[in-house]
Amino acid sequence: MSHEITIMWNASPGPISGYNIRRGTASGNEAATPLNASPIVGTTYVDNTVVAGQVYSYEITAVYNGVESAESLSVVSSPVPFTPNSNQVLLAAQFGSASSFGILAASTVTNVPGTATTITGDVGTSPGTSITGFTTPASISGVFHPGDFVSAAAMTAATSMFNAGQALTGAVALGLADIGGHTYTPGVYSASSSLAITGVLVLDAQGNANATWFFQIPTTLTTSATNSSVILLNGAQANNVFWIVGSSATFNAGTFFAGNVIAQSSITVNTGAYINGRLFALTGAVTLDDNEVITFQTGTLTTWSAGTYYTVGQIIFDGIAYQTVTTSGLSGATVPAWNNTVASTTTDGTSLWSPLYAAGAVVLTGLPPSLPNVPPTPPAAPTGVRITSES
Repeated sequence: MSHEITIMWNASPGPISGYNIRRGTASGNEAATPLNASPIVGTTYVDNTVVAGQVYSYEITAVYNGVESAESLSVVSSPVPFTPNSNQVLLAAQFGSASSFGILAASTVTNVPGTATTITGDVGTSPGTSITGFTTPASISGVFHPGDFVSAAAMTAATSMFNAGQALTGAVALGLADIGGHTYTPGVYSASSSLAITGVLVLDAQGNANATWFFQIPTTLTTSATNSSVILLNGAQANNVFWIVGSSATFNAGTFFAGNVIAQSSITVNTGAYINGRLFALTGAVTLDDNEVITFQTGTLTTWSAGTYYTVGQIIFDGIAYQTVTTSGLSGATVPAWNNTVASTTTDGTSLWSPLYAAGAVVLTGLPPSLPNVPPTPPAAPTGVRITSES
């Protein structure tokens, strides 16, 4: 039999990230560690770990950017009745404090010195403090946060997203160890163990710019060298793709990847791999080698089709490279022999095509500015804490 106590409170005024709830067996002896693993979104909490016949006391604090308010007045339950009840726990999380980061690692962020790695956004570590190898010509558009308050708050937010992603239910079993060469519409997908991508993986939003993908991977994620690409079609956006990796992720040389990668352990990005998204390693390191991590690109790509009139500036993906129309005209009856060297051309019916470097195929969007590296003013404590039901 299961038992539960439902606690509610009034929302704290001003900006908050969520609430923490602490429990004891009498007013004043509430535990130092919150019951919840991450800040609660909303003003209701269902405690389904209670025991029939026991009395419980609760205190609530508000949280903003990792700083807690004073504790609320405590509320004490009546003895939990001896009746069964079922409980459904709803999980919600968002990036929040991590939204300005392109790279975040628990231990170290290491770039091969002398390589031209480019990062859009902040680069940080927490609790580690080591960020190395970002000498010229490497560059970032944001701020370095080595083990400071900002990266600590970001790590908390990233961990919350990882936990929420793992807990999503109703996932479709992938049934494949390698999903390269396949197309997936929006949804939650689950691998049985490790997952590989060899060749082109297409994520098709079917015209819905808010379409979302979650890939739950129990162990490792690995892309093959030179020919792995994650292509976003028909309105799909990298910001709406989440890779929840149970251990480590490895992006081999030449990979073109898209989405938020949240790995429990480490992330390795080998020579020349290109990431349209974020890389977060929750307990290990992020290792880079002459890469671009661009957060985020947006754009609508189409695939080539025969007998279509293309106009100057339109972009297609031919399965290997991006092609832009330089001369308007009708496409040919068969797929042309693409010349994929940048600045070269391909004749296609009455159209002329020119290949683009990946970064030129889409429009870059900005990230929010980095938070200041100072603790914010603690939020106000919640009021009106009350128990609304026991069972």
